[in-house]
Amino acid sequence: MKEYKWEVGTMYVDRNAFKECVTSYAVHSGRGIWFSKCDSHRCKAVCKEGCKWFAYCHKMKREDSWQLTSCYKKHTCSKATKIGIMSSQWLSKAFMKKICENPKIKLRSLIKKAHSKWNVDLTMTKAARVKQQALDEINGTYGEQYRRIHDYAAELLRSNPGSTVQIQVERPPEFELETPPPGTDLRPQFQRIYICLEACKRSFMILPIAYAVVEAETKDSWRWFLLNLCDDLGVDKIRWCTFMSDQQKGLIPTFDELLPGIDHRFCVRHLYSNFRKRFPGVQLKIMMWKAAKATYVQEWERRMKEIQQVDQGAYNHLMEIPAKYWSKSRAREKLIVSMLEDIRVYLMNRWSDNRQSIVTYAGEILPKINKKIEREFDKGGEWLAIYAGRDKYEVSSSQGNRAKFVVDLNLHECSCRKFQLTGYPCEHAMSCIRKMCLDVKNYVNKCYRKQTYVDCYQHVIYPLNGPNLWSRTENDDVLPPVFRKPIGRPKLRRNKTGDEPRNNGPLSKLARTGQQQKCSYCFALGHNKRTCPRKRQERGQERGWHN
Repeated sequence: MKEYKWEVGTMYVDRNAFKECVTSYAVHSGRGIWFSKCDSHRCKAVCKEGCKWFAYCHKMKREDSWQLTSCYKKHTCSKATKIGIMSSQWLSKAFMKKICENPKIKLRSLIKKAHSKWNVDLTMTKAARVKQQALDEINGTYGEQYRRIHDYAAELLRSNPGSTVQIQVERPPEFELETPPPGTDLRPQFQRIYICLEACKRSFMILPIAYAVVEAETKDSWRWFLLNLCDDLGVDKIRWCTFMSDQQKGLIPTFDELLPGIDHRFCVRHLYSNFRKRFPGVQLKIMMWKAAKATYVQEWERRMKEIQQVDQGAYNHLMEIPAKYWSKSRAREKLIVSMLEDIRVYLMNRWSDNRQSIVTYAGEILPKINKKIEREFDKGGEWLAIYAGRDKYEVSSSQGNRAKFVVDLNLHECSCRKFQLTGYPCEHAMSCIRKMCLDVKNYVNKCYRKQTYVDCYQHVIYPLNGPNLWSRTENDDVLPPVFRKPIGRPKLRRNKTGDEPRNNGPLSKLARTGQQQKCSYCFALGHNKRTCPRKRQERGQERGWHN
């Protein structure tokens, strides 16, 4: 954040996200920044008197997102030791990891940490608030833990069949009355719980297959394409494939007609392109992608419930699309693209060498996949694995969020399902591998190894001669299709969207192209105060009256 680059056009989920970004920048850079304007539709952060730095963020029309519309990036002031906008909420997030590692940390340690890291002073009272807010976020509220005790019991019975869990509660005396007094809390109160565990009782290959050029994307054209594909590859092999599309017209009914029950997915990027037309905003975008990246049903339902709480219409729109069509599809597409790019670069660099040099790299994991595995390995340090026997582990979070998963290294499975979906260990499985000091490569699917792709690309696409060497056939010449000339002058440059800046100087400002103007004189849409017809008419009447 000390070297954070302010770019015009940056989108924020809401005003608090912009204020948090400004606060982080002010604390890390040591600048006396404060908010000169902050209301429901605008927020301006300025530096202390004499400094030209500022950042102006405005609420976008017809959506809840905020956007940085103008800023001046250079400071002309000296650094400050007192940051007024540094709140206890921001500090609790900054010290979250440190307090989680040591919940009994002393307040003076937090004060010293703030002084050494950011060169800011922290009072004892503020340090106490910071610690308490962080602990509440880590451990959750006291009542929340008891509220879900039956959920805990159900999960315990599911994961350990044959176990016994008995929960006893007591009701208030008013519960037995036919008409209890108004305002009485009739909810049951926890009394006792009994648990006895059952164990205590009993001591590919990926290639562009085919492509076509058609007149339009219709049901008939897709049917023709799929019939040819079935003839080439065989229906039995195609039924094992997963098709991914961007909601082309006529493709879904064609699948239902020719290949009923085929595994078909939609690209989430294209789903969001249609979704944003009705429900714009950064917040809904982030929430939709989180739901798409959910690897198990409970997480997907939780993410969809969050969308429902924000916008009921957006929730209804997404629920009309079956979950099987869009869950995790874009993540798979990105994974496939990265693997194809890996092998393309690898073969171009090694193809000039002899065959022996290629075989030397057999068994190695692709570079981009290896980076993904390293990220999962680093995140595995946030989980604690407990060996249960027969290559099964119970993995719990070390951050205090009460999340637990079950990992089976023998079957290469995790209850979060990411291990099965991606083909390489997830962060939960990584914690088990780290605990047992095992080799990660033994748990990565063979499709991610270079030898697999060398075998895929061993067949050569032979080059072609030019038309000067082509033989003449007896078939009639074919006429070209009807040329459809587009309306208007041919465009020479790409049309920039409204969120793309036009200049890159220190004082940059976001263009208003594509935004609907609102007159500040008559408050009508479609024009501004300078071109207001009502203002011109009134000015003309005034001039005629004086004459």
